[in-house]
Amino acid sequence: GVVMEFDWAGTLSLAERLQPNAKRLVIISGAASDIGRRRDQELLGALQPLLQKYDTKFLTALPYDELLKQVSQLPRDSIVLMTRVFEDGSGRARGPEVAEDVSKASAAPVYSASPTYMGLGVVGGHLDSFRSQGAKAADLVLDILSGKAPSTLPHQTRLPLQYRVDARQLKRWGFAEASLPPGTSVDFQQPTNGPQPINGQPPVNTQPPVNGPQSIEGQQMRQRLREGINQIPDAIHELRVTMEQFRTVLKSANTNLKNLEGFTEPLGQKG
Repeated sequence: GVVMEFDWAGTLSLAERLQPNAKRLVIISGAASDIGRRRDQELLGALQPLLQKYDTKFLTALPYDELLKQVSQLPRDSIVLMTRVFEDGSGRARGPEVAEDVSKASAAPVYSASPTYMGLGVVGGHLDSFRSQGAKAADLVLDILSGKAPSTLPHQTRLPLQYRVDARQLKRWGFAEASLPPGTSVDFQQPTNGPQPINGQPPVNTQPPVNGPQSIEGQQMRQRLREGINQIPDAIHELRVTMEQFRTVLKSANTNLKNLEGFTEPLGQKG
């Protein structure tokens, strides 16, 4: 399958380029769960060598209103890292909208290594993308549909990460694009005559304004998906044939079993 990675050290590195004078690091996480604890441990392991540089504060498992209140009172020179929050401190389930609420309330810029939160108020992070995941997943599906045995395919596929930022959040916080790492993808830009280079290098990818992916990569992905969809009817037909063959074998086995029972006598009754 396609493995999703969360690069918190890389995301903090992006924040440091945009906020070189930051003194505080704030880490937001939700109520404890198996997934949440594992991701928190991964985050702390990745950031441990860097935490000593900052006055670090953890906002963990707070009631929702209290979380929003806390971030609204942060100093402007804070860096806020937000993990996926599935449940708040009150036990209420939370979806992606939590990123929008926190980012809107926060008095300091918010970053995340989760692509789920991209476009919902965070500045950005060092991320993979759902588009790349979808394209790779489509490739795996097509490989299987073309007859390749699943056992011959990679057990895990890791996609390259890239720096991605939201142009609207750069503007909100007054960050200059010149401070971004070379090749950063600046998403959600207002329509222009074409993508603008960053630090002399073209962006790896830019977010289309409205109508979904318009890049060559997006077109190729759609073509692969179309080809895969076109092969689905044949795959369904083959599955139905296999099921009919299975039913025939099963029916034959039941008939043979009944015939065998007719010729078999219980022990002790044979004359």
